[in-house]
Amino acid sequence: MVGSQRYYRTAIYGYHEVEEALEGEIELEIAVEKSEHVTERQFSSFAEVYVPVRAKDGTVIGVLEVYSSAASLEKELRMLQIQILLISLLGSVLVSLTAAYLLRKFIR
Repeated sequence: MVGSQRYYRTAIYGYHEVEEALEGEIELEIAVEKSEHVTERQFSSFAEVYVPVRAKDGTVIGVLEVYSSAASLEKELRMLQIQILLISLLGSVLVSLTAAYLLRKFIR
């Protein structure tokens, strides 16, 4: 956990996810193996979540970084891609059949 903006500026400068979390935003990144990920190498890909930690008065006092396997998310995305492909194919077939029907009707 990053404890203060001063520490952030000196220790992990350049990590935009942490910077966004320090500004109060929850950041999510789907990552493939990076050089800094030593303990997460068991996953082919994973979700990095950066959550701002707030004091009682609402000010951001730190950032919590959490890693989770992205396998279920990848599976869901694959299913959505297949659904989009099938809907697109079905739509193309319907447009083609409608065009063929109208063309036959117009020619007669």
